[in-house]
Amino acid sequence: MNRILRKDFGLAVISFALAIVVSANPAIDSLKSILNNSTGFDRIEILIELSSNYKDENIRESIRYASIATELTEDSGNIILGAKAYNNLGDYYQSIGVYDSAIVAYNRSVELYAQLRNEELSSSVISKIGELSLITGDFSMALDFMIKSLLLKENEGDLDGTGNGYLNVARVLHSINDYDQALEYYLKGLTYFEQVDNKTKIGETLWRIGLIKSLQHNIEEAEENFQQAIVHKAFRRFGINAQTIC
Repeated sequence: MNRILRKDFGLAVISFALAIVVSANPAIDSLKSILNNSTGFDRIEILIELSSNYKDENIRESIRYASIATELTEDSGNIILGAKAYNNLGDYYQSIGVYDSAIVAYNRSVELYAQLRNEELSSSVISKIGELSLITGDFSMALDFMIKSLLLKENEGDLDGTGNGYLNVARVLHSINDYDQALEYYLKGLTYFEQVDNKTKIGETLWRIGLIKSLQHNIEEAEENFQQAIVHKAFRRFGINAQTIC
């Protein structure tokens, strides 16, 4: 297992041995009551469920249980549960800003989903890696993973997902000031959102197109795009304003 995850797992095992967590969540109490007597794949599934149930009340416990689940899936060779456990672990690390460990976990999840030939879930996790890379400023990696996710969505024939794929690639291009390419991808994404009548995404994309046009000093067209976005009213759900860049 990757050195970063092995270190985190070691800390998780220590915590698991020392900590006794009292929960007010009946589902957690029920799962913990049957955990000690569980074995094999049942035990892994219970650990994954425990990690998920702790998500909203104690994210450290989520990480602890998910880490143990990933270790057991590696030992057992269960690809399906392994892909799920690593994806969850990535989500938990992402939620507390531990992005390096999140990306390591997501990458392992992608490897396992690829073995299962599950393009839908692979695309979803690949997009998460792209998003974290964008957040951390690794634009080359972000662009690479966003394009990979887009190609998988296109291959699936998922119109809304393909629209999001184009939007995500455009956001990366926007961030590196490649405005012409960004505009091209925004416009492509818009066509897919219009096909499925996703008004929320139509509004968001129009607003982003307006931002590009304003950066290109095409003020008249930018204002037109902003007005179209306002008509959809969807951009407000994202808190987008005139200063938003990507």
